[in-house]
Amino acid sequence: KVLMVDYSDLKNLKTTEVEAERFLHDGGLDSSGRYFMVAANARNKVSVIDTKDGKLVANVTTGATPHPGRGA
Repeated sequence: KVLMVDYSDLKNLKTTEVEAERFLHDGGLDSSGRYFMVAANARNKVSVIDTKDGKLVANVTTGATPHPGRGA
């Protein structure tokens, strides 16, 4: 799972829990800043999360160990 925290009001933090793949490792935002993509290396998938809606968009099968982070 992924936990998203809204820091816009530090006295009233809002946390959103999004179910995603297991074994999450290494991720980042797309160029628009809306979608967070995180690799599930042991499952050969990338989870795509819509940060505006706070929902899982897709679990994309990559066919090989994904590495979507900045070091890719």
